[in-house]
Amino acid sequence: MASGAPDPGFGGGRPVEVTGFDDVRQLLVRDDGSVVLSGAPPVAPPDYVDRVLLARYGASGALDPGFGAGVVVDLGASVASGRMLPAAGGELLFASASSLCSSPARFSVLSVAANGRVDPQRCRVVEPAFGGGSAYVAQAPHLPGWLQNTFAGTLVRRADGSYLLAGAVSIAVPRGQTGRWAVAALTPAFESDPTFGGSATPLGVAVGMRSQRTRTVRRQRAIAVDLQTSAIGLARVKVTHGTRTIASTVTTVLSTDRTPVMVGLTSYGTTFLRRHRKLRVVVRATGRDLLANTTTTSARSRLR
Repeated sequence: MASGAPDPGFGGGRPVEVTGFDDVRQLLVRDDGSVVLSGAPPVAPPDYVDRVLLARYGASGALDPGFGAGVVVDLGASVASGRMLPAAGGELLFASASSLCSSPARFSVLSVAANGRVDPQRCRVVEPAFGGGSAYVAQAPHLPGWLQNTFAGTLVRRADGSYLLAGAVSIAVPRGQTGRWAVAALTPAFESDPTFGGSATPLGVAVGMRSQRTRTVRRQRAIAVDLQTSAIGLARVKVTHGTRTIASTVTTVLSTDRTPVMVGLTSYGTTFLRRHRKLRVVVRATGRDLLANTTTTSARSRLR
């Protein structure tokens, strides 16, 4: 109660024992006094599978037999955690970084009806307006691995029915990772709200090729270029001769200073440069910052 005393109307003023759960992870109190719990099933390893169960207790503290099958709603395998949010008409939303929908997603929101029924058609995939995901793919097998990850973890409902989605975006590199916290606004329909955060700052990218001999390029198996961007993120750099790509790489950009980048030769470039010298080439760089802003620029140069 407001005074801090036990509420005699809920469980007779005594704690209500939760059955069928190994642990309770979250509690949602509805306007009608009912309580929805989320937790894990009591299954021991090696049979344990990440999943979430929901149960509802009425305002009196009694388990609600009209909620779910067998008074428990099972959200399925591979759902380890999430956040419950109230919705209109007695429904609730379960938001999770797990893929609740049939298609893979970095974040998804599932509607649970007032009677506990889960309708797969009412599962929404949410694409955060930050982070680059896996849009870039390294082409040459000898290139080091890289990742640009988006982590969306907390969904908060605002008074007007819209939402804030908090998370982070990071760039993984062999020596560790760097990243930033981020938050995006979503409309009541869970669409990205472009008005949140003000106007995006355009990403600046500059690239140029250093003076070098074809013989040196063959020995190094790479072409040396200088790259500079106005924000950290990722960059794809290509060197082309005519319509053919002779060198290509994807690189992490961890500084806004001018940075040397070694662009690895493609298989075609390795063979082509054995027979040709004094080539006119185009260096093209596409940068992507942590907020998914992209810019492409190019410069003409020559291999001696």
